[in-house]
Amino acid sequence: MYKIRRCSRLFKRQVGGNLMEILDGISTMENYLCDMASMEWRPIAATFELLPACNMDCKMCYVRMSMKEMNERGRMMNADEWIEMGQKAVDEGVLFMLLTGGEPLLHPQFKEIYEGLRRLGLIVNINTNATLIDEEMANFFAKNKPRRVNISLYGASNETYKNLCNNPKGFTQVENAIKLLKARNIHIKLNFCITPYNIMDMDKMIEFAEKYEIPVAPTSYMYPPNRKEKLGDYNAHRLTPYEAAKARFDLDIKEKGDEFGAFAKTTLDDIKSRENLEPICERGFGCRAGNSTFWINWQGEMTACGMLSGETIDLKKHGMKQSWKMLNEKVSCTKRNDKCPTCKYKNICYVCVASCQAEAGAFEGVPQYLCDMNEEYEKLLIKHINYI
Repeated sequence: MYKIRRCSRLFKRQVGGNLMEILDGISTMENYLCDMASMEWRPIAATFELLPACNMDCKMCYVRMSMKEMNERGRMMNADEWIEMGQKAVDEGVLFMLLTGGEPLLHPQFKEIYEGLRRLGLIVNINTNATLIDEEMANFFAKNKPRRVNISLYGASNETYKNLCNNPKGFTQVENAIKLLKARNIHIKLNFCITPYNIMDMDKMIEFAEKYEIPVAPTSYMYPPNRKEKLGDYNAHRLTPYEAAKARFDLDIKEKGDEFGAFAKTTLDDIKSRENLEPICERGFGCRAGNSTFWINWQGEMTACGMLSGETIDLKKHGMKQSWKMLNEKVSCTKRNDKCPTCKYKNICYVCVASCQAEAGAFEGVPQYLCDMNEEYEKLLIKHINYI
C-alpha cells in the first residue's frame, strides 16, 4: 500500500497547511504541550517567511515575486534581525519553527539564520523546492540537522517541471537532493498539489515517494493565489471541482486499498447523518492559527496564517508581546459563516477561514468551489458503493 499522508486528514482537523508542517509528526509529549498552548492562547509554533522570491516560477504560486518586484516593495530582513525575532518568539514560548518562502534557501544568509535559530533551542523545519540543495548544502544539514525538510514536488519529469515551474531541470535537481539528504539520514516529507499541468504524473509521483520510502502528502485542492496583486484567471491553473474530487477519490483508493469500500460507506453514512442540521454562527478561526501559532512575513509583519491576505500587524511598531495579543483579539472576534459548521460535508471538507477568504473574499463567505468539490466527491462514493 502507498505510504500516503493525506492532506485531507490535516485539513479535516482544520490546521493551516504550512503551520501543520511545523506540528505534523510531533511526539505525544510535544502534542500535549501544543494542546496546552492552544487552551491558553499562547504561541508555541511560528513560521518565518524569509523572502517571497523563488528560483522557479510556478503558474499557481500564491506568493512568489521576482527579486526585482521584492526589492521594489522593500528589503529582506538580515540574519541578525531574524535571529532577534526568533529570540523574542522564544521569550513568548515558541518551541517549533518553520522556515519558508518563496524559496528560503535563496536568502543570502540562510545558513546564519538557520544556525542562529537552532542555537536558541528552536526545533526547526524547512519548506523548500529542493532544487538548490547540492552536496555542500546537504553536508550543512547533516551537521545541523533540521527536524524535517518538507519538499514540494511538482511532477515526475523534467518536462512537467518545465511546463509548470519554468524549470527544465527541476525533477532531476529534486531527485538528486533527495538522494543527498537520505544518504545523510535527514528526515524528508514530500508534498504535492495536483494541477492541470501535473495530473498526468499523479501516480508516478506517488511511486516516486514509495521508491525512496518518503512520506507523501498529496492534495487535489489548491487555494487561489489571494496574496497576489494580479490574480488573473487562477481557475485555469487548478482543477475543476469535479476533477479535484476525482483526483481525491483516486488518491483515497490508492491509500486505503481493500479498506476503501468500508471507508466509502462510513463517509456516506456520516454525510447523511448531518443532513438538515440547523445553521450556527461561530467565532474564531477554529484552528491553531492565531491561537497558538503565527506567521511572520518577509517584511517583519505578523499574521495568523500565510494563506491569509489583508491586514497584518507591524512587529517593529508593536513588539512581539503586544502583536501577539492584538492577533489573539482579532482572531477570537472573527465571525465565520453559519453554513460550514453544520454542513453535511464538514468532515470531508478542506474548509478553513483562509479558504473562505480566498474563495469568497471574506471570512464569512462560503467557499463555493469546495462545496461543489465535496458534492462531486459524494457522487463518486455513491457510484462506487452501487457498483460493488
